[in-house]
Amino acid sequence: MKEITPNPPPRHGNQQGRVSARLSRRERRLLFAYEDALLAHRSGRALVVQLGALTAWLLWLHRRGFELGEAWPQDLAGWRRSARVLAHRFEAVRALYRYLYCRRLLRHDPGAVLELPPRRGRR
Repeated sequence: MKEITPNPPPRHGNQQGRVSARLSRRERRLLFAYEDALLAHRSGRALVVQLGALTAWLLWLHRRGFELGEAWPQDLAGWRRSARVLAHRFEAVRALYRYLYCRRLLRHDPGAVLELPPRRGRR
């Protein structure tokens, strides 16, 4: 049997990193549920990019005094405009809210009414 140490290893032996903003207990519970689903469906670079987008979103929310479950569509739209968020980062955050809403962990899905930002053509 392994001993419990003050610095336990990352969950599931994953070395990809975690969303590490200062989180409330509720936020941690919601994100752990979503991260488990991500680990089952994503790997490598896609997982790192998605977790990076969620980290950026949480930091933006926390700077404004909000938590994950308190976001509204206008918050997502404001983040998208202020940070010049790329479509894949915005979609990662929308997927988080869609997941939490579908599993009845949140009462509303702030990303449901917003469209993806227009994609710019390659030159």
